[in-house]
Amino acid sequence: MNPPRTTIAEFASRVLLRANDGDWLVLMAPALEQSRVIDELTGELAQLGGLPQVIHAAADVRGLIAQLVQGGTHISIVSGLDLDSEAWRRLDAMRSRLGGRAPVVAVIDRASADKMAASAPNILSWAGGAVFELQPEEERLSQAERDDRLTALRDAFGLTDAEVIKQAQEHLISPEPEFSEWLALLGRGDLIDR
Repeated sequence: MNPPRTTIAEFASRVLLRANDGDWLVLMAPALEQSRVIDELTGELAQLGGLPQVIHAAADVRGLIAQLVQGGTHISIVSGLDLDSEAWRRLDAMRSRLGGRAPVVAVIDRASADKMAASAPNILSWAGGAVFELQPEEERLSQAERDDRLTALRDAFGLTDAEVIKQAQEHLISPEPEFSEWLALLGRGDLIDR
């Protein structure tokens, strides 16, 4: 599995843009960084108007399903989802119990993602194209790179930052992901329409 790389802020925007009932989104992050990543992701989602809750995965699949079902309508960020292949198969077999529930964000390492892909194809299909890998710190945008990207967006769409913000405030902004990125780069993720 070789998913596209993303930052926590970009991933949070994607979560809210795609937050349909029953959706799964996956963010691959090294095991040692997952606690920090979950804290930052929770903060980003809350700042963008989401209502995230963090669930630490139960040791057994039935317990995990019960936790997710109890989550109600809130976006569930699942930590500790280090299942073996057999547990992924059991979760996949019981997936109908999760249908129509709030979106689930799984923060897992590469090994767990590989097990999920091999053992839980139906759960993976719920994620569809929403499997991403966290960009390492050294690959994140510097201020100069952010400015360059904003300039490229302005040139490509022939709009100013103020015009994009106004369109977002009036709910007239294009649904293209570039506009969500634009708002995030401007620090206006609160205007990303869900």
